Amino acid sequence: MKPEKQINEIFQELGGVSNPTKRWVAQIIGYSATADRMVQPSETPYLMALFQILRSDPELAPVLQEIIRSTTPPPMESVNISAKASELIFRCVLDICTSDQEIQAEEYAYINQVGTSLGLSRAEVHQRVNAAVRNRIKTTFFRQLLRALDSGGRYWVAVMVFKIINRCGENIVRDPQYVKDIQSLLHNDNDRLELVKADAQNKTLEELPNVRFDKDTSTSLLTYLLEILCSDGAPHGSGWNLIRDIAGLLNFELKDLEELINTVRSEVVLDH
Repeated sequence: MKPEKQINEIFQELGGVSNPTKRWVAQIIGYSATADRMVQPSETPYLMALFQILRSDPELAPVLQEIIRSTTPPPMESVNISAKASELIFRCVLDICTSDQEIQAEEYAYINQVGTSLGLSRAEVHQRVNAAVRNRIKTTFFRQLLRALDSGGRYWVAVMVFKIINRCGENIVRDPQYVKDIQSLLHNDNDRLELVKADAQNKTLEELPNVRFDKDTSTSLLTYLLEILCSDGAPHGSGWNLIRDIAGLLNFELKDLEELINTVRSEVVLDH
């Protein structure tokens, strides 16, 4: 969701709540961009969207200067807002702090403070932070693929994703997010999507066209496939065999693959 739409949705949901509460929410969102003492380019659109809303309301406008000058987090309060508003605020804070695909210690501590104030447990905050960072990295990975790969390469990756999904449990097979990822690779071409589904079920790896990726792209692709495989909790043995076969096609060293598998599995265990 675009920052402007995300910020607007928060204040629309707040509706008739008191202005002190709205000021607190504005401070919470604003400090998210400066929690690590530096505003990153990826965080600026959120601030601009927030400032636009504050400028339009004379009673909220003074909060602008408070946000700009603030060097410490706003006090964490127990506020009387809807569950939906709490979720929107936390998601926005999380998106801002992870928008540069990494999270600093100060940002992590701040997210924990906000989450606790909004009624989340530390375990849930930890899980959602990890998921958000991985999702940012994955989104960037797919954008890079779209720029770097020709149609044959994107088709190959899409088939591999489907093959891995089909080795997982029903909750993963039916997860629309993975289908959206594949659609982005195929430029949302549903006809090609149906062709990929058929090829993923009927063709062996050897029957697919040969591809060559650099080491970084291969590592990112295998990481993503491993996360799909591990996200169901207890992956089937055939899934591991498929991962190893795919790694072999990519000329990925076995020792590097085993290290990658251990890393991804440990992260998924921590998330659960």
